[in-house]
Amino acid sequence: HQLNKMVDISGGAMLQINSTEYYRQISDLLGADFFVNINQFAQRANPDNPDAIHNDLNNPYGIVRIGDKYGYNYKSNVMNSTIWGQSVVTLNKIDFYGALRLEYTSYGRDGLYKNGAYAANSFGKSETAVFLNADAKAGLTYKLNGKNYFSIAAARWSYAPQYEQTFILPRTTNLLDKDAKSMNIMSGELSYFHRGARTKVNLTGFYTLSQNETEIRRFFTELTNSFGSLLMKDMNKRYMGIEAAVETKIMNTGFTATALANIGDYVYDNRPVATFYYDNSNQVSNPETVYFQGLHLPSGPQLAGMLKLNYNSKQFWSASISVNYFDKIYVDPSPQRRTTDAVVGVTPGSDQYNKILSQERMPSAITVDAYFRKSFMINKYIKSIKKRMYFDISANFTN
Repeated sequence: HQLNKMVDISGGAMLQINSTEYYRQISDLLGADFFVNINQFAQRANPDNPDAIHNDLNNPYGIVRIGDKYGYNYKSNVMNSTIWGQSVVTLNKIDFYGALRLEYTSYGRDGLYKNGAYAANSFGKSETAVFLNADAKAGLTYKLNGKNYFSIAAARWSYAPQYEQTFILPRTTNLLDKDAKSMNIMSGELSYFHRGARTKVNLTGFYTLSQNETEIRRFFTELTNSFGSLLMKDMNKRYMGIEAAVETKIMNTGFTATALANIGDYVYDNRPVATFYYDNSNQVSNPETVYFQGLHLPSGPQLAGMLKLNYNSKQFWSASISVNYFDKIYVDPSPQRRTTDAVVGVTPGSDQYNKILSQERMPSAITVDAYFRKSFMINKYIKSIKKRMYFDISANFTN
């Protein structure tokens, strides 16, 4: 709603309801006549539980053929409702905005198979997980004059965990993480903009802190001969840095020079807690502290820059060359190597100790891009064509 020339108010509401059935289905028996719906991996992981091999205890040793479902079968039920409102005020020297959002999220699971390893809590409807979240954001821009602007913005978001971060093993069990928390994000940035006739400048400093993040890593462990999910909870991450961009036209030569830079520092800001859930046996490991604090996030290059020179000719052709630089690239750290148990018996400060706990940093890289484009007006050569038609040739090189 346009309240007046200066104030604009907007808002909305959304309701999403989703029910999805997940299952395996046989498409090819590779020459066999049938397949027995059992789980051989669960048999190895549960030698004392003869029922564990059954994917569906309601139909033990079920015979399945092409087109039949097998392995796992369940429904995920998700509901999300959101209401939000925002106001934007535009004045001569100052623009500002503010917004609020409220969100309700619920998750449920309906098991269609009674899994032998999780016979007590795999069939039928699960408990319902409910999350309530609220967000707020605001920003202000000060227009010093027609060419120079300053802006400041801040926000606080809250997101429900994902479905598989709440139901850790949804293929096999209704097991629900009752301690699942919403992720909270606080962020702020300060920016300067210059819009000159020849030169444009963007400069932004930012700081973001996310709290209560949850991550899941799935892999096979030889400790119990079982696949499983490693759930890391209560994880905090910090992002801070500067982004800059400058573009300038070099006199009346047709050349334009551009420089971009990102200088960031993205790290784990605390020590999360990890728990391993076993796919094929009704077991959960004891929670362990993961010593991630101070390690860098594997979120791509945290230091990057580009220099580019572009030429536009009046003869309908253009060319450019750019040099790109990337650095501060870190490998995703292994949580299992950064627990107390991982360094038991290793001398602190030794080469082996440091090798276990250190985080690998990838080498820096430089790339070069070159581009050329030429446009021909076909009408210039074929006069009978009335509508304007063009033929373009372009070439691109990247090392």
